[in-house]
Amino acid sequence: MLCIVQATSWISVTNDQFIGEFGLPYTSVTIRIRKYNTSTQAEDYVDYEKTYNVTALKSKEGDSINISWTDEYFQESGNYFILHEYNGSVSQIINITNANPSLTEKYVYHPPPFNSTNILIEVKNVTAGDAGFYIGSPSANNAWSGETGAVLIVSGKPLKPTITGDLDVKVGEYANLKCESRSTSAPYYYKTFPPLSYSWFVNSTKLDREDRETYSLIVTKDVRYNRYSCQSNETLESDESEEIRINLFCK
Repeated sequence: MLCIVQATSWISVTNDQFIGEFGLPYTSVTIRIRKYNTSTQAEDYVDYEKTYNVTALKSKEGDSINISWTDEYFQESGNYFILHEYNGSVSQIINITNANPSLTEKYVYHPPPFNSTNILIEVKNVTAGDAGFYIGSPSANNAWSGETGAVLIVSGKPLKPTITGDLDVKVGEYANLKCESRSTSAPYYYKTFPPLSYSWFVNSTKLDREDRETYSLIVTKDVRYNRYSCQSNETLESDESEEIRINLFCK
């Protein structure tokens, strides 16, 4: 049986893979694996430990970004594969054969100086689908056993909000309007994206000091002439929601 320590607690692992979602906030992660000998009655185990450096880069949708890492196994002749993994899907994005890279409009490989081990690729017109892990290796099949590569974190534009709530309200009562949106930033397991904030508009004029998801107002007869809309914001602003009106009922 295998156990992997996460922070201060052990996690039992019954197969040959374990996905941890706790590494990105740190510059390095040390993984300790404890293998038990189940054929003996006594507590018999061996510990294995390895430290991985975490290189995390941040970008926004629509930007271009350079991603680089150092790989001691890079060679001037032969093959070198650059792969991208996101949400469990792995794709080969560049194949370098005898120092000649495959050509692509999305990814640009910048050749290193002679005898350099610095790998540099450029990702153009970044989208949320470009988030995830980039890695290089002389062998595409064994790339994930290495220690080189980088994680790309992409700040996306939140989804266009919709306004929900009871829009049929009596004069003198409160109307509670909710701006419903969702982050599109990636990867999903990166936990330090800022929470969404909100902006509210009445007749296309932004309201001061209204940045919460729910906007509450007392309904008056003049409300019938107003149009309400909202936006959500993370690093980027969403499109503005469709405008809604409140239907009045007199007491």
